[in-house]
Formats: sequence, structure tokens, C-alpha cells
Amino acid sequence: MPGESEEHRQVLVKGFRQQVLSEGILHDGDSVGTDDETLLRFLRARKFDLLAAKKMLKDCQDWRRTVEGVGIDELYRRIDPFDYPEREAVFQCWPMWFHKVRFIEGKTIIT
Repeated sequence: MPGESEEHRQVLVKGFRQQVLSEGILHDGDSVGTDDETLLRFLRARKFDLLAAKKMLKDCQDWRRTVEGVGIDELYRRIDPFDYPEREAVFQCWPMWFHKVRFIEGKTIIT
């Protein structure tokens, strides 16, 4: 939220985490992420409306569990992301390595 302090955001994230854990929406170790940054993304996406953010997270978790009838985690285990017919053409146009690492304003940029 514009004008909100970091301390206030941390209080909101902590409260949000407690709610979604106690309601069984989120569990420690979920692949969607239980870290502050992930939870903060859901809060920001719903302008810090706790009920709307909680619904968004629940919908996300429901989709991740049910997509393609097996869930996203199982799909990732089954699918080889480099096994597709256009692979060679893609690799010719889009090299799968990086050239250098730069640091700009404290952020790591891989090019």
C-alpha cells in the first residue's frame, strides 16, 4: 500500500499467514510458497483486502491441486520441459545459457 510502513506490511503478512494456515488453505511446504514475498503478492494483488486475498489464494491452491485431474506438482514431475517437437528450432533461436551477471541498483541481472 502506498504510504504504508514495512512494519505494517509485516504485521499484515503475519496475520494473513496465520489465517490461511489455521483455515487449512495453506500448509507449510506447499509448492505455491509460504514465504513472506509470496503471501505479500496475494495481498498486493487484492489491495490488501484480506478476504479477497484469502479467496484468491484458496482458488490458486484449488487450481494447483486439480489441474488436468492430477495437479500441477504431479504434472511437473511427469513432463520433461525439453521434450517437444520444436525443440531444436527453439534452441537455435533462444540459447539456453547466459552470458554474464550484472548488478544494477542492488538487483542481479543475468544476460
